[in-house]
Amino acid sequence: KSPETEPSAMPIRGLSEKRRLPRAGKIKLGVVVQWPGGKSYPKATDYFVCPSEVTEALKVEDPKSLRELPIMFPTDDPDMIFPQALKMYRQSGLFCAGDGERAKRWHEGELREMACPCPYLDSGECGAVATLNFLLPDVPGIGVWQIDTGNKTSITTINTALEQFRATFGGLRGIPFLLRLEPHQTQRYDEKSKQMVKTVIHALRLDSPFSLRQIVEWRAKLGKVVDSQMMPLAQHDQEVKAL
Repeated sequence: KSPETEPSAMPIRGLSEKRRLPRAGKIKLGVVVQWPGGKSYPKATDYFVCPSEVTEALKVEDPKSLRELPIMFPTDDPDMIFPQALKMYRQSGLFCAGDGERAKRWHEGELREMACPCPYLDSGECGAVATLNFLLPDVPGIGVWQIDTGNKTSITTINTALEQFRATFGGLRGIPFLLRLEPHQTQRYDEKSKQMVKTVIHALRLDSPFSLRQIVEWRAKLGKVVDSQMMPLAQHDQEVKAL
């Protein structure tokens, strides 16, 4: 056949238009510890557990001192930056994921839709999981780094920060941010003493290296202003209004 009679190349609908940045790697918020008997369990850390290429690029002498990461986001969409779901895992991997109303679960080799939540949430086999997707501009290579967290304080704090910064900056993509791991005092029910006890957890916090004045000046150059309605209430004020 001559080139004129051959069919021309056509994009594949549902595939050719898709784009996906490669995943560069995972940064963890804990390590696996083994009991004397050989049984292992996850233990939270007060520092980011990073691959060697990250600590080397950031010139970190002691990896256990890494509590701050300079990051950027590849998109302005908070739902893509920080997707969240109720998830349950089995040995084979992700078994069920839902949004609190509907869930998809593997059953006899196929995904089936069902009501959510279910008794697995009460039993502790299922829980909230959020994945933060970000870029590390100081680390060689182009790809998305990820941190998974089930910490409710981290999820609420990051959701609030993304909403606030998107409104303040007029977007999120390509703007320098600081991701920190900071101590937070909270309470938990102690089964042994049968009462609430104070405990310290380490939660994620998203911050900006810029002052508010610098942000205002930066937006003014773009012909935009910072609306006071964009700024959220302080936590104390929110608690008072909830009473």
